[in-house]
Amino acid sequence: MIVAYADWPAGVREQLTGSFKECVDELWACLDALVTESVTMFSIRHRLRDSDAPRYFPIADSPENFAALLKQSCVDGALDLQVAMIEDCQPFQREPSGHQLDDIRVGLQQLLDWTNRLDSGSLLGAWATAIDPQISIEPPADAVTLCPQPPGELVDERVVARYKVVGRAADATVSGRAGTNIDLAFPDGFVPDGPDDTLSERLLRAGRAVRTFAAVFTKFVDEAPGSKRLLQAPAGDRAAAWRDVRRSSRRWTQQELDAVAASELGLAVLRDADDLTMIVSTPHGTFERVVPDASPLPRRVARGTAAEDAIQHAAATWGLPDFVLRPQQERKGSGVREVGDGLLIVGERGVVVQAKSRDVEPEKMTREAGWLDKKIASAARQADGTVKQLTARPSRMINGRGRAVTVDGKAVTWVTALVIDHPAPPADYRIPKIDSRVPAVVLLPSGGTPRSTTSRQ
Repeated sequence: MIVAYADWPAGVREQLTGSFKECVDELWACLDALVTESVTMFSIRHRLRDSDAPRYFPIADSPENFAALLKQSCVDGALDLQVAMIEDCQPFQREPSGHQLDDIRVGLQQLLDWTNRLDSGSLLGAWATAIDPQISIEPPADAVTLCPQPPGELVDERVVARYKVVGRAADATVSGRAGTNIDLAFPDGFVPDGPDDTLSERLLRAGRAVRTFAAVFTKFVDEAPGSKRLLQAPAGDRAAAWRDVRRSSRRWTQQELDAVAASELGLAVLRDADDLTMIVSTPHGTFERVVPDASPLPRRVARGTAAEDAIQHAAATWGLPDFVLRPQQERKGSGVREVGDGLLIVGERGVVVQAKSRDVEPEKMTREAGWLDKKIASAARQADGTVKQLTARPSRMINGRGRAVTVDGKAVTWVTALVIDHPAPPADYRIPKIDSRVPAVVLLPSGGTPRSTTSRQ
């Protein structure tokens, strides 16, 4: 016999199982996050049926159990395409499909199986599979028969092969090589498909399934019309919105606070590397708020387009999606003209948003100042054109919830917000006076000298 031995130190199997459970839990957390984040992003478009019900990624072993999970509103608020993909990839599905879909189904089934075994208290153990056991005899015998034994759990010792020698000399030396693969597995019920069916391969397959869902869900989100709510850090990760400066870690001096109170607006702004701190003086005391830096724009689309999308989503997130209107393309002669980069209309007041992005590396400061002057003037002209077009005749537009509304520009008092996306504006840059038909304000990243701009009426 050729025998393999296992010597497990005390508590090692429990530690291995705990580490593996953390890995499985992370995969589940990724799938759940795809659902919860999708529901959050599209929550500005419609009201959820049961906002208190937990959202998560459902996996079931039968159509009946899957239907029962859906009744719990676990995916209510996600896109129909996302829900359809989740259903198509359920392990119980037997409809013909391509290799990739089958791979996803097997990966999700593996996640479900691991979870059930962990919940039942199973421990990771060793699984022995005889691959190429060998026997060597010196001097050679007449005949050697070698029989690998079926794979199975390796607890203390396990026979991995049996052999029979015919015609061996009395003083012959017999040596052997186990040629056995030892893999981690949940031994109870583990039936490998072959020598390459290992725990690491199954884990890779489950990971591929999760990555595929992430990529496809992202594609669905990008292609969905209407505004999307910006995702924010969990409440426990965010600093309190406003707090008394006496509890601030900055230890403001009384002289600094008096200067804030004596300023024209009773307001001060301090810019750090990663965030911005606002200090406001009120009759009830002085308070501060820390505003983290904005998330970077996605790199998979042009910077200008990404900036316009971010403006739309931010306006719908911190305003009201009913009043945020996305750009409409209108035919003008032989071409197509877009009505602004976004509108915000509440009652009789409206804001035309026009964005300009610097999508190349900054050059000399004098050239950057020239670029800023040029783009601010260009954005103001475009905003003027948008107001002129909106006041010429009513326009059909789509709000942040994806609903069509009619805008009568003549009944609205307009202003323009010119958003300039620049990675590093010159520190001494001053926003020029804007020659426009309607009041305008320029929103410029920190670095330049901010100044309200008044238009020529």
